Amino acid sequence: MNIQARARGEASIAGQVRTAGGAPIADAVVMITGSSPPHPDIAALTDEQGRYRFDGLIAGRYTLQVNATGYVPRTGEVQARPGEVARLDFVVE
Repeated sequence: MNIQARARGEASIAGQVRTAGGAPIADAVVMITGSSPPHPDIAALTDEQGRYRFDGLIAGRYTLQVNATGYVPRTGEVQARPGEVARLDFVVE
């Protein structure tokens, strides 16, 4: 993340969604939920390697939920700090 993003207090969250065996899950829906910090619910689809990323977020604690067809949904929390990329990986079964 660049110096301008840090100055604006922007944060990012990125991660990967995998099976218990380590295989990446493509097209899983990763959604930011909740209201702390106040932010509308937003979602991203994972790419072929199971990766997702959210940029331009308000720094704070976020709750994310992942849904993938045929797998049990998972929820996790992460602290996003200004100018940094917080990492939150999911393992689905």
